[in-house]
Amino acid sequence: MCDCIEMTNKDLKENHPEFNTRVHVPIVFNFKDGVCKESKAMIVTEKLDDKKRIKPIKLFASYCPFCGEKYED
Repeated sequence: MCDCIEMTNKDLKENHPEFNTRVHVPIVFNFKDGVCKESKAMIVTEKLDDKKRIKPIKLFASYCPFCGEKYED
């Protein structure tokens, strides 16, 4: 797997501290095998209709958004 997100976060911290930001990669716990690991890049979603009780879905990228390399399953 590529290290684009780590490199981007390093670049943001060292060369652009005025942005005060980083790319967030969530940690996911797999209840089936009890393994906790960093996940793929997550695409932020938001709820459109506040009247509905359904939560917005979580979307994870299948390919690196920076270099296009396919993530492992």
